[in-house]
Amino acid sequence: MPIFNYRCSDCDNEFEILSRPGDSEVECSNCGGKNIKKIFSSFDFNMKESAAGGNCPSGGCQNGSCGLN
Repeated sequence: MPIFNYRCSDCDNEFEILSRPGDSEVECSNCGGKNIKKIFSSFDFNMKESAAGGNCPSGGCQNGSCGLN
């Protein structure tokens, strides 16, 4: 079951939820609000960067400018 990260627009709380496609609507774990946006976790970002083959020591290789990509 995947873990998704969310941010509540009502109280600015960030939280994770284990969920499956078709699960019920997500509510904020802090205020119960329903104004929720899915956000990318740092794990998601690192996995995508690794899959692309980029691992620049300066951290600036998103556009391939360091020559390592």
